Amino acid sequence: MKFRVKDMDIATGGILIVILNEKDAKKMDLHSGDRILVKHNKKTLTCILDISESKKAVPEGKIGLFEEVLNRLNVRDGTNVEVAFTGKPESLKHIRDKLFGKKLTYQELYHIMDDITNDRLTDIEKTYFVAGGFTNGWNAEEIVEMTKAMVKTGKTLKFGRITLDKHCI
Repeated sequence: MKFRVKDMDIATGGILIVILNEKDAKKMDLHSGDRILVKHNKKTLTCILDISESKKAVPEGKIGLFEEVLNRLNVRDGTNVEVAFTGKPESLKHIRDKLFGKKLTYQELYHIMDDITNDRLTDIEKTYFVAGGFTNGWNAEEIVEMTKAMVKTGKTLKFGRITLDKHCI
């Protein structure tokens, strides 16, 4: 479904949030906290939905975008975007597994790291991930695989030569 962008002129500090009018959300059978895909040209973002009961905040036919979403999609007020429902990330199943004591594989850790890096998890979901590690611990293999996944999904520094400090020992 297409919506016209309304710049909310609010920054969240990282998490990707959008707001739909209550009536539009009902038409699409969406609820607060659902994840939706917001598409513009060839860019697609997974965002967390909030719902406005006020017609003033976000009128019907419009979607309120926070600064992080506006910047990542490179859109401004009045631009048309495509919106569709998407389910919860697969990484939430892996986080739940860790909470219940399962050892995670590289692929599972990669999914989690990728979702963290791309702001697809809420702060609460990331907290559950940390709690799973705190409660059940990490074995050496999981630590190695998680480190590899972090390097693969994140940004890395290249110094051009071997660089060591006392923490590498």
